[in-house]
Amino acid sequence: MTITSILIMCFLPYVLAGLAKFGGKGGFNNHVPRVALAKLTGWRQRANFAQANQFEALPLFIAGVVFATLHNAPVGLLNIILALIVIIRIVYSFLYITDKASLRSLVWLSGIILSISLFFI
Repeated sequence: MTITSILIMCFLPYVLAGLAKFGGKGGFNNHVPRVALAKLTGWRQRANFAQANQFEALPLFIAGVVFATLHNAPVGLLNIILALIVIIRIVYSFLYITDKASLRSLVWLSGIILSISLFFI
C-alpha cells in the first residue's frame, strides 16, 4: 500500500488540474495557462484550488510515509492509515469542487492529523 498510496497522492493533483483546465465549456488557453487558471470561476476554479492544496499536503504525507517506513511502523496499521489518508484526500477534493466549505475543512483537518500520526506509529 505504501507505493500505491504515494502514487495516488502524487497523481491526484494532476487529475484535479485536468478537471480545472478541461472540465468546462470554452476550452482552455494553454498558451498562457496561469492567466487562464486565474480567470476560472465556479467549480473549475475550486478544482484548481484543490489541486494546489493537494500539492501543499504532499510533502508532509511523503515525509510521514518515509519516516514510518524507516522506523519500522507496523505494516498493518501503516496500510490502514495510508488508505484512510488517500480516501480522505479524494473526499476533500470532491467537497472542495462541490463547495462544501465547512465539511471540507473538517475533512482537511482529519487528513492532516492522520499525516502527522505517521510520525508516531
